Amino acid sequence: MRIRVRRPWAGPPRLPQLRHRERGGGRIGTDLDRAASTTGAGGSLAAGVLRELWVLLHRGKGRGGALSQLRDPGYGWGHRGGRRVNRSDWEQAYGDAPKRRDRWVTLSFEDLPALGLPESGEPPERIGYPGEFPYTRGIHATGYRGRQWTIRQFAGFAGVEQTNARFRHLLAQGQHGVSVAFDMPTLMGLDSDSPLALGEVGHCGVAIDTADDMAMLFDSIPLGEVSVSMTINGPAQVLFAFLLVAAEEQGVSWRDLRGTLQNDILKEYIA
Repeated sequence: MRIRVRRPWAGPPRLPQLRHRERGGGRIGTDLDRAASTTGAGGSLAAGVLRELWVLLHRGKGRGGALSQLRDPGYGWGHRGGRRVNRSDWEQAYGDAPKRRDRWVTLSFEDLPALGLPESGEPPERIGYPGEFPYTRGIHATGYRGRQWTIRQFAGFAGVEQTNARFRHLLAQGQHGVSVAFDMPTLMGLDSDSPLALGEVGHCGVAIDTADDMAMLFDSIPLGEVSVSMTINGPAQVLFAFLLVAAEEQGVSWRDLRGTLQNDILKEYIA
């Protein structure tokens, strides 16, 4: 495989530290401001995206935002926005949502109930209802009755052009989304031209070094229509920023993106 060296090796990559500081009573400033002015055009765009994500994450504290809910000890399982969730809430959400069919049966043609709960205890307090925080039973009130799970094969190898061709082939065969497999240097946050990456580039996954690589990876794949799953862990925030840049270059709003981002660093030590 031919490896295109984009820049000389300058030591291990240094990711910007997400340290926040007080500014006007709000914790919104980050070191990504400096990173944006020192990493060049592509790096500047990605760093700017990261900074915006950081600001959005901290926005809305005290107004029922995501962080305030998670940090509020009163926001527990079986609650929504500070109030208890009961079965009637779930039944209304389930009734309003579209379903793929009217009747669901077992292999013995026995009707399946829309909701199954343990016979004892207080299950909503322990696991919640489908479509309710903490989403132990899924993010949809209807489960898979309303929307089938995304069918996608874990794929990625060699360079972005080869993996892009593989993605487009799988989508043509009926896949609903794509699941990106990254090579070990990318998982470790290394560039392909790092001496530590020798012999590992493009093995067991695709090599991604820059935001341009991510844009080429999804060339001719509409990010507003295709769900994307990325198993990336350690450098998850950087690869996610690359994906957001690729979406912007396609003219796709971030609100229209779908998919999942695996950012469990402990998995790299255990798996």
